[in-house]
Amino acid sequence: MFAGGEVGGNAEADVTADCPGSTKVTGGGLTNQGDLHIIASEPTSAGSGWHVHVKNDRLLPGVWTFGAWAICTTPVLHVNT
Repeated sequence: MFAGGEVGGNAEADVTADCPGSTKVTGGGLTNQGDLHIIASEPTSAGSGWHVHVKNDRLLPGVWTFGAWAICTTPVLHVNT
């Protein structure tokens, strides 16, 4: 799963890639198209997606793009008999 975001100059922004249905996140990452400072790249607290928080220290006008990737899977339940 992927979710994209934008951040302007001298600003911070968040984006979360959510896993569909009852799937859980097993990993994730980010894209950074503007030399942004990565403050967080981590699973959500519920394990249902990947969260990215960035900061843009530039004072220039315009926006920079970034995004979050979530690798999702269906949990497997093992029952010992």
